[in-house]
Amino acid sequence: MEFVDKKIGVKWAHPLLKSFLDRCSQCDPYPSNLYDAMKADVDTDMTANPKQETTYKRLLIGILDESHNGLTLPSGEGCCCYCMRTIKANDTHSTLEHVIPNKTPDAKTYSTYYDVPSELVKDENVMVFKEVFIRRHKKTSPPFPHNVAYENLVASCDGSLPKGSKNHLCCNNPRGDEYMPPFIFMKNIHQEFKYRPTTGYVVWKDNPHVSSRERMSVVNQRLNLNDAILRMIRMLWYYLALNQMDCRLTNAQRRMVIDSFRPHCPPLDKEMLQNFMDDDYWSLLEEYQYFNNVAVFDNPNP
Repeated sequence: MEFVDKKIGVKWAHPLLKSFLDRCSQCDPYPSNLYDAMKADVDTDMTANPKQETTYKRLLIGILDESHNGLTLPSGEGCCCYCMRTIKANDTHSTLEHVIPNKTPDAKTYSTYYDVPSELVKDENVMVFKEVFIRRHKKTSPPFPHNVAYENLVASCDGSLPKGSKNHLCCNNPRGDEYMPPFIFMKNIHQEFKYRPTTGYVVWKDNPHVSSRERMSVVNQRLNLNDAILRMIRMLWYYLALNQMDCRLTNAQRRMVIDSFRPHCPPLDKEMLQNFMDDDYWSLLEEYQYFNNVAVFDNPNP
């Protein structure tokens, strides 16, 4: 888990969104759902948008480029803000996630996201409840209401996993519109999320502002980050990293890794381990390169 610094992209994201809102201000009627409008909007200026991509796609590309902390990557590639899966802007399972949900029902609920300390922006020039924005500004723009504010958007996978498994297993889609503390905007979140190498579990520990029950619910129910598939991916990556191995293996090498890891695998997870002989499951493993580093793991005690 990594802290998401939304100060990184303000210089490129605000002009992009301002241009979009300026086009909306010419619409009659003004769009009732700006987020949906953004998915269809295209800036026809060939200089600004030579590939004629939607504003949604351009925003997703920019946010994904930021999520690898400055590492040089192909345009539009980064990590899911929750499970750390590598995702690309052209993937069908890559989405923009609202930290404050798009369908937040009222301004009072909106304000609860500021009840715990984080770097979530509280500035009415960029973040304000949608109905307040439309009532206050009518056809003018910006500022940006929260459902199109760059400061409220991060990149997530939709949790789609290999064929034969449940669809939308983790992250954006299972969360839906449920409340979660804005933990990815907490600067120490890297130290608070602990990955257990021998069981694959992730545990959110030691935040004095969020109850232990809330932390457990976020990890295990709302984001489902401890599903058996995800735990096995982490365990296998720890084993590979510990043995200084990469995941690009022949079928014979893959079988050798799985057979040599089996004695170290928790008994209840051994059936899941066998699934990783399947190409779809191993391809999914390859998308979690974030865990190819023993340093991201905690001590081996569950």
